[in-house]
Amino acid sequence: MAKNAFQRLVNKASVADEGYEDEYYDDYEDVGYFDENEEPEVTPIRSVAAGGDIARIITVWPKSIDGGQEFADPYRKGIPVILNMTAAPDGERRRILDFAMGVCYGLRGKVNKISNDVFLMTPHQVTVEASHPEESSDF
Repeated sequence: MAKNAFQRLVNKASVADEGYEDEYYDDYEDVGYFDENEEPEVTPIRSVAAGGDIARIITVWPKSIDGGQEFADPYRKGIPVILNMTAAPDGERRRILDFAMGVCYGLRGKVNKISNDVFLMTPHQVTVEASHPEESSDF
C-alpha cells in the first residue's frame, strides 16, 4: 500500500509526463525579442534635492531605557536629538547610550559627546562643526 502511494507521488512529480513541455511552452509563444536597432525606453535619473537647514532639534531627558522610543522615533524622522542623561540613574545611562548608538549606527548617523551626561544624535545628512575650547575667544 505504501509502495502504491509512493508510486503515485512519483508519477505526479515526474517531468517525463506527456504534455509537460506543451503546457509551459504555450506561455512563451508571445514573448518578444530585443531588436538591436530599436532604441530601448530609458527612464532618466533625477537628482534628489539636498536637505534643507535644520528647523528644530529635540532635547530629551530619558530616565531609563524604557524611554528609548522617546528619542528614537524623532531621530528616525531625521531630527537631531540632544540626550540629557542627568536625570537617569548611573546604571541606566550606559544602557541608554548603547541603545542610542545602535539607533544611530543603524541609520548611519553619529553620536557626539557634548559633556559626560549630554550627547547629540545627528542624522547622516547633518554635519557638526565644533570649535575646540582653545580656539574660542574669551569675553
